[in-house]
Amino acid sequence: MEELELKRLIQGGETSKVQFKERAEDSYKMACEMVAFSNSKGGLLVIGVNDKNGEIKGLDYFELQKANSILANAASENVKPSVAIFTESVFTSDGVVLVAEIKEGLNKPYKDNKGIIWVKNGSDKRKVFDNSELVQMMETCGNYEPDRMPVVGSSMADVDENTLHRFLTKRFRTKLLDAGLSLAEIGQRSLSELADLIVPGQNIKQLLQNLDLMNAQDELVWASELLFGKKPQHYEPVYTVKCIYFMGTSVTSTVFRDKMNDSVLEGNLLQMYGFIMDFLRRNLRNIQVESGFNSAGELEIPYESLIEIVVNALIHRDYAVMAPIRVFVFDDRVEVISPGSLPCGLSANELYIGTSCPRNKILFNNAIHLLPYTGAGSGIRRALEFDNKIRFENLDGDGIHEFKVIIPRIYSKMYDNLNREPNIYTIREPSSPAYGFRRRSGNDGISEMKHHQREKEDNEKYPTFRDVDATDISHTKWNKEGYLFPTFRDVRKSKDIFLDSIEKSGGSVLREKSSLEKTGNQSLKTEAEITALSALIDEIESLRMGKKVVEVLSLLKRGEMDRKSILMAMGLGYQANNVMRVINPIITWNLVDLTSQTRKSKLRISSLGERVLDALGPKYIHF
Repeated sequence: MEELELKRLIQGGETSKVQFKERAEDSYKMACEMVAFSNSKGGLLVIGVNDKNGEIKGLDYFELQKANSILANAASENVKPSVAIFTESVFTSDGVVLVAEIKEGLNKPYKDNKGIIWVKNGSDKRKVFDNSELVQMMETCGNYEPDRMPVVGSSMADVDENTLHRFLTKRFRTKLLDAGLSLAEIGQRSLSELADLIVPGQNIKQLLQNLDLMNAQDELVWASELLFGKKPQHYEPVYTVKCIYFMGTSVTSTVFRDKMNDSVLEGNLLQMYGFIMDFLRRNLRNIQVESGFNSAGELEIPYESLIEIVVNALIHRDYAVMAPIRVFVFDDRVEVISPGSLPCGLSANELYIGTSCPRNKILFNNAIHLLPYTGAGSGIRRALEFDNKIRFENLDGDGIHEFKVIIPRIYSKMYDNLNREPNIYTIREPSSPAYGFRRRSGNDGISEMKHHQREKEDNEKYPTFRDVDATDISHTKWNKEGYLFPTFRDVRKSKDIFLDSIEKSGGSVLREKSSLEKTGNQSLKTEAEITALSALIDEIESLRMGKKVVEVLSLLKRGEMDRKSILMAMGLGYQANNVMRVINPIITWNLVDLTSQTRKSKLRISSLGERVLDALGPKYIHF
């Protein structure tokens, strides 16, 4: 370091990376400074400068030797684990200054010889007592991997066997097929039999241990508990998700359009993925992209983009932070908030160019076999390709450590252009299945006398009510007088709960794999056909449709049936929502053939449907 450079450094004063000391006389104090630098971003310890006014005092020969000795002793004896320091004597016109460089440590947390952990806090330092801060410190240098930690008290009894079976089947599919097994035969094998087929002579525990998914004490690690555990929340309740649809555009709203119960959102990652996607599908609108009356609608936010964002949140969240994932829907946007800021010092801007640094390495390498996830670290880039309006916020400071993805909704401009004061509506809380909305203010064209008469009638029918700000665009569908609106049925329609996105997503595989559309009764011969069928089965199960698909196909195995007969046999009413939820996806997947193109058409199981039934049937044998 040159004199000019040193003086410029001194002029800048003390910072989180520069500390002045007039003399090095106390080995313990020097050690505390080194600990703070090592646990933070590193820095320079400048000896021979007054820390009050920045005046260079200089060191003589003996003081230089003493300072070097004290610093070396502090670094090796008073810092645990010991650190390396690099010292340099800088000659100035005011005297010699000793500059010691301490780099950011690779073995955090560092402690002094009293066991105290120090970190830099601006130009000063502070003690660390918070466990979460310690964990975060360890994560930054790769010394702590939450997904590799054992789940104390867990065992094979905590494993959801169906999910583990699916995981092993997909991860080792090539090996199992090479052994001469069909997909149907693989589905019928037990976990022990699968383990022996994958590695001869091994049981399921030994296989999981070799995959780093179980420790030597037969305890699951957190990655396996999250991937295929029955209920990870039994061991850590905050490893879950909050799904809320707020009325308006702020989290301060106390009125919710939709909110999923916490108990419903418990389960492994595959189950939570299904819950989140169901929540988003029913609360986002469908729009028509073509002019035809019967043209298919598309979700206002690209479905593929939502998949990437949700899966990334589940896999890459910081499991050292004791907080749930939050999925918030507002009138103008969707927010997906993950606990923990970006790892490896990444910034939000670096995500736009595809920079990736996996936090949970075991999850990162294994989630590809259960979730619609590539494992290549490119999920964010793919999400941006589908929707380039997505924004990222990396919040790291002031006690907040979280990563937020903000996705604008297509209807946000509509809300911006309303250019009127919001109407206040009264929600009648029901004791019966139907309740009403009534306009309470504004010119509705009703005489005051008639207004009070109707209000009296309403109060007699619906004694409890509360006021809300009617910001939903669907309120324009209300009658001009703003009188009672039966919401139990009609508002659900106005909120587009009965979305056809299942149909849309369900057909994606077969549209890409057209070779499967007409295979007759021939056996699958090509790798492409096998891959396509496997992908279709994975898609059915990811939508949690496996049970329904097997039940419907089992009925059709006995003979042709119309839609009404199928639903009645399943104990369901012949209603539009049941047709859309149960029957239409099966038609879209080409699992059935239609005898005609009318609503009264009968359905019969197709050759593809028979293959799917053979593959899925053993998992749902109770049907």
